[in-house]
Amino acid sequence: SHTAQVFINVTDANTHRPVFQSSHYTVSVSEDRPVGTSIATIGATDEDTGENARITYVLEDPVPQFRIDPDTGTIYTVTELDYEDQAAYTLAITARDNGIPQKSDTTSLEILILDANDNAPRFLRDFYQGSVFEDAPPSTSVLQVSATDRDSGPNGRLLYTFQGGDDGDGDFYIEPTSGVIRTQRRLDRENVAVYSLRALAVDRGSPVSLSASVEIQVAVLDINDNPPVFERDELELLVEENSPVGSVVARIRASDPDEGPNAQIMYQIVEGNVPEVFQLDLLSGDLRALAELDFEVRQEYVLVVQATSAPLVSRATVHIRLLDQNDNPPVLPDFQILFNNYVTNKSNSFPTGVIGRIPAHDPD
Repeated sequence: SHTAQVFINVTDANTHRPVFQSSHYTVSVSEDRPVGTSIATIGATDEDTGENARITYVLEDPVPQFRIDPDTGTIYTVTELDYEDQAAYTLAITARDNGIPQKSDTTSLEILILDANDNAPRFLRDFYQGSVFEDAPPSTSVLQVSATDRDSGPNGRLLYTFQGGDDGDGDFYIEPTSGVIRTQRRLDRENVAVYSLRALAVDRGSPVSLSASVEIQVAVLDINDNPPVFERDELELLVEENSPVGSVVARIRASDPDEGPNAQIMYQIVEGNVPEVFQLDLLSGDLRALAELDFEVRQEYVLVVQATSAPLVSRATVHIRLLDQNDNPPVLPDFQILFNNYVTNKSNSFPTGVIGRIPAHDPD
């Protein structure tokens, strides 16, 4: 017999498949991360050696936003992410060895997109209009502004305020959470008829909050809260005598700061027109003569006129003074002048000086 030492080299056969540690992985990434950011490395192990243990990683259903390094299993972003467009992705990752025949394992990766404050608030309208009566009590609701923010959580929660104090000099306030605009105090249309406000919607994003603004116009509606006002309590009118009967001899006017029907004024004579010499037009305030006016008969009339914007009234005393016209000829009756002539010297001269006055008279 004879003996020999025999060396048996056992070569590897592809008897093992790649194995992921878990059948499901979850990672998170902020939407504002730049393109090319490494999200996670998902690795598998293979108990074989050599080519039988060299693993290649692939995405079973490729997603345009991500790619996987075939050698390391690292997932990278390929495009910008947008939480508002899609908040989560699920990738199927397969690890294949390079043995013959190939063996593989598959796992899933859930990628959760974290919201970043990358969207500013937007108002539902470009311009808001509202109206409120000037006698509305404080805290009256005028209108509501509303904005949306595509972000989520604190990044999408909004607070409302007035921009830079554009709150109508404090005449309005805005509820910070609802956006309802209310009156702070009673308004006066005769002081301010239209308000231009500017509201601001601010999110609670961190580290920097974003905002948007919108213009608001509030019209103050009139109520009849102002009586008609004459220029003065005592009015003086100069009227020519002999004005034609029925003609307009003067115009009496009052003003009313209200508007529309609340500013419509009606005029009337309430005292002093006895007998009825004048007529006052109800709407225009034109004063007409109903009888002949004669300066030589009566030089002044005193009337009390009233302006009404129901239920408010004002009164004024009107002094109508007639202007004399040269409508009367002088009157000269026959007359005699009696005087004594005293002879004062031998020349018997006629005396000098006034011996009498001509009794002419003119009623004008």
